[in-house]
Amino acid sequence: MHNAIKMMVLDCRAASNRNSIVYLFLVIDVLAVILFLTPVGDDSLFISFGALLGGTAMTLIVPFMAAAQRGLDALYALLPLRRRDIVNGHYLFGGLVAVSMGLNVMLLVGIMLLLQPSILTPEWLSRVIRFALMSPAMLLMMAAVEYPLLLRFGFDRAPQLVLLPLIGAGVGTGYLVSTGLQGIDLVSPQGVLAGTIVAVVVIAVFVVSLLLGRRLYERRSL
Repeated sequence: MHNAIKMMVLDCRAASNRNSIVYLFLVIDVLAVILFLTPVGDDSLFISFGALLGGTAMTLIVPFMAAAQRGLDALYALLPLRRRDIVNGHYLFGGLVAVSMGLNVMLLVGIMLLLQPSILTPEWLSRVIRFALMSPAMLLMMAAVEYPLLLRFGFDRAPQLVLLPLIGAGVGTGYLVSTGLQGIDLVSPQGVLAGTIVAVVVIAVFVVSLLLGRRLYERRSL
């Protein structure tokens, strides 16, 4: 696990050098707060959601792009690293990005509540929870679909093969989560149960993808 965490840190550095997710969140959050103070109002949160998701989704594949351009996979093969640790590190990075997205949405919600507490209604809170649940779920599903492909073929060999499933997984998960939870009060016990089921299913798919990614990367010729 220690080596896997090191790999995750390397992925974070690669993502930071090319597309700092912190700056991305900061810029979009500032724009969302500015829009919040205009007649757009609380809808600014849902407008910014698309921009946040798009930028964060691209961050998921940045380490693989860097590895393809710098030949890092061949370098990893020369180091005393198990391939399993390399794969685990990539998936830890994907999970960290997904959690960061969810936390950022909640931070944005907190700022809006501080600026205008009157927007807090049961309906609004249910919408916010739906978006906060949907954002990491979509990112985890994107990673679950694209990471095995990236680990098997590499980004340089099949970028289109990766991007199309990436878009499909994101749109599909967003649609299923939003429609499946539509009309459910997520603050109620029924809503908590529904949200828990969604979280368990997404995490299970992510774990299965991790196991598949390990097998595919073991078989890959570097």
